[in-house]
Amino acid sequence: MPKTSLKVEEHKLWKAKFPAVDVHFHGGFLRTPADYQKLISIMD
Repeated sequence: MPKTSLKVEEHKLWKAKFPAVDVHFHGGFLRTPADYQKLISIMD
């Protein structure tokens, strides 16, 4: 294992500067307009 050559000061982050929600999913099940409407209602 090579040793890192990156030498920088460490900064601990305890919370985000701005609130955010990160969402990721695979929408292969979305086939009809009704599927999209159901997803939108869940997300709302």
